[in-house]
Amino acid sequence: MAYTGREDCILKEGLFAPAIADLPNWLEPGELKQCYQNASNAVIQHDTLRYVEGYALFRNCVPMEHAWVYDMATGQFYDPTWLEGQGSEYYGVVFDTAFILSLMVKTEHYGVWGSECFDILHTHHKEGFPNWAILPFKHEKNNNRIPSKKNSQETAEAP
Repeated sequence: MAYTGREDCILKEGLFAPAIADLPNWLEPGELKQCYQNASNAVIQHDTLRYVEGYALFRNCVPMEHAWVYDMATGQFYDPTWLEGQGSEYYGVVFDTAFILSLMVKTEHYGVWGSECFDILHTHHKEGFPNWAILPFKHEKNNNRIPSKKNSQETAEAP
């Protein structure tokens, strides 16, 4: 599916994170203002985590581009960057780990929608992401979109 830009992709493919859980003991908090790196490092270190990128409200009022993680094992969202209570209203796209890693290698940067990645991302906007890059969803009764555990094809079609 092609997108007109980041916001169009997030609206079409994204999900609302109904709650961000406190960080578990096994997930170390990262540096402030390094959300893309923190979320990327978390998915590299923990195989049940998936990278999420989109927007979140900072201190309940300022929408910011942001990255956080989703735990496939528990169904919890975690923010390894902002301190507890700093973020609210998270909405973003859950990406396959192999896609995130391949993008990091190609661009030598963290994050999906960074300006440093324009040429690659222009292709993704025009032609769409590979069908395995975005984690599939199932719809719940409350209209939250929740990643589906059994539909992920992380290694089947990964480069």
